[in-house]
Amino acid sequence: MSTMKKGPTFTQALVVFLVIVAVIIFGLVVMKVDAHVLLILGTFIAAIASLKLGYEWKDLEAAMCNSVCRAMSAMFIFILIGMVVGAWISRNSTRFNLLWIRNY
Repeated sequence: MSTMKKGPTFTQALVVFLVIVAVIIFGLVVMKVDAHVLLILGTFIAAIASLKLGYEWKDLEAAMCNSVCRAMSAMFIFILIGMVVGAWISRNSTRFNLLWIRNY
């Protein structure tokens, strides 16, 4: 981030959070919209709230890239676990592996 910006107050953060949660719940339950679209809309709402607080787009972009970079190692582990479970399922050995884990 280029300069130190003032963060939101508790009420501002709570209002933005509740608006995002309300949009997601309304979209899922009432409108039957795909969750991915609603998550993108929630990101858009959070970006607008941050821009109103005085953050610039490059600050938001840098924060998003930093968050994705920090989460990549965990995502890689989940991908590897999925590959192992997929290999078990394709060999029809899932039941044997679960029984072995339970008895171990």
